[in-house]
Amino acid sequence: MSEQTVYVLELDNQKAIHLDLRSLLDALETEFDNLHEDDFKTTVFKVYPKKMTDDEIDNLPEFDGF
Repeated sequence: MSEQTVYVLELDNQKAIHLDLRSLLDALETEFDNLHEDDFKTTVFKVYPKKMTDDEIDNLPEFDGF
C-alpha cells in the first residue's frame, strides 16, 4: 500500500486536501482574492503536509469549497 504526501488547507474548521502544491497555491490565491479587507487580521489559514494511502485518497468525499 503506497503513501503519498498531500497538502491540507484548513479554514473555519473545514479541511480541503490538495494532491499537489499547484492546487494548494491556486486555492490559497482564490481564498485571498475573496477575503474581505476587514478579515485579513482575523482569518487563520492552516496549511500542513499529511501522508495518506492511495485507498484513503480514493475514498475522500467531494469538496465544494469553503
